[in-house]
Amino acid sequence: MREGIRIAHEAGVRVIFDLMLRPVTLAQAGLGTENDLLEALQMVDVLKPCKAAAREITGETDYEKSRRDF
Repeated sequence: MREGIRIAHEAGVRVIFDLMLRPVTLAQAGLGTENDLLEALQMVDVLKPCKAAAREITGETDYEKSRRDF
């Protein structure tokens, strides 16, 4: 995932990432580390996280407030 995002980013392609799982779930499933995800997110132009991922990334329990952090 991170490598695909990097290639697109370096090619000037707008990157939209639909994060459907909490970061901890990705790590538990062996799909990457938290650092892998953070590196990927730095290259993303638009992030569309699910509510659980938004809460986990921002540390905000109120979904409406967590949206503002993005």
